[in-house]
Amino acid sequence: MKSSPTQIIKWLRTRKQGSSLPNREKAADLIEELQAAVIASQSRIAELEQANNREILDSSNHVRDATKMVTDRQLADVVNELRAITAAADAVIQRWHTPLWKDARPTAEYIAVLRRAAESAHKLLVGGVE
Repeated sequence: MKSSPTQIIKWLRTRKQGSSLPNREKAADLIEELQAAVIASQSRIAELEQANNREILDSSNHVRDATKMVTDRQLADVVNELRAITAAADAVIQRWHTPLWKDARPTAEYIAVLRRAAESAHKLLVGGVE
């Protein structure tokens, strides 16, 4: 007759001190059942640990991917701001060298573009991407 591990443990807890132990066959069966239950529990624990490790690895991969995306986006933003600063600086230099300064956009417009690009780049470099 098979007993569950819970039944075996309950029997062990409730038996009275000094009461006779079960016969050898019954004791051997109980020990065998307990060993099987322990092995089954160890297998289940190993399965759960493997599943947990997979979840931890998946989470780690998601964090790494998200970090890479933020880093790529930050880099792209910095490159775009550098392009804007360079373009604005080139426009100011061209304006300075333009003989037809009356026909070109006012220097203040180029300076305003340069100022906005520089402020944006400064925020990226100091404060990071929002």
